[in-house]
Amino acid sequence: PQIRWPDEVQTPQARLYPAVQRICLDVVGAAAVVPWRSGFLLLLPAAPDNLARDLDVAADLLDRVHTAAGQVGPGARVHLAISSPVRTARELAHGMHEADQAVELARRLGIADRPLAFEHLGVYRILLDGGGSQHRRDFVEDVLGPLARYDAERGTQLVPTLRAYVQADYN
Repeated sequence: PQIRWPDEVQTPQARLYPAVQRICLDVVGAAAVVPWRSGFLLLLPAAPDNLARDLDVAADLLDRVHTAAGQVGPGARVHLAISSPVRTARELAHGMHEADQAVELARRLGIADRPLAFEHLGVYRILLDGGGSQHRRDFVEDVLGPLARYDAERGTQLVPTLRAYVQADYN
């Protein structure tokens, strides 16, 4: 019988796991790292209502994990996605679903150089989720909300003008 060393029989995910834990602790100070599907689920403290800060932290994590993954298995592809903030255990499943959708989009589009935030997916949120009503409302608010508020504050007619433009086949 041939004896195999532990690193020969472990999957790349299993060999990368300790490095991901260490990286998360170094970058954010606290984290829960759980093997999930073909990667990891990272539960990290978020900056309250500061997605830009979360994206900066995620970019740092992605760079470090990408380097570690290259040492474990050259050519490894690493993607990182951020869900909407999860404030309660009840919201965790929804957050995992959002992160899964963002990772899937990153894989399909070949985006590995930056983290993707679910909130920044725009119309892809609707396309990936089959157009769930909450995602449609969120998308409309994200896109048209600032325009509607501008109209309300200044008495302008930007939303009706945009509606007329779309109804005229963008002409």
